[in-house]
Amino acid sequence: MNRYKICVYAISKNEEQFVDRWMDAVSEADEVIVTDTGSTDGTVEKLRARGGRLYMRKPFPHGDLTQRETLLLIMCLKMQISAYPMI
Repeated sequence: MNRYKICVYAISKNEEQFVDRWMDAVSEADEVIVTDTGSTDGTVEKLRARGGRLYMRKPFPHGDLTQRETLLLIMCLKMQISAYPMI
């Protein structure tokens, strides 16, 4: 029997102060994917140190969540992992 895999994904920008708490909350996921849209604090480094898979993107226009969700869902599906949006 195949085991389902869980992919958690999020979008971040300058969220260093929340990384540890968030990564603890999603620690049971098989894969953690984060698209960073230009952090200037230590968000990217902290996420990588905690095992997150990071993608860097230019910021999308404000309010365009559909485009954001679609991009992240495609990333999860390319890895052949079931995705559940955590935005």
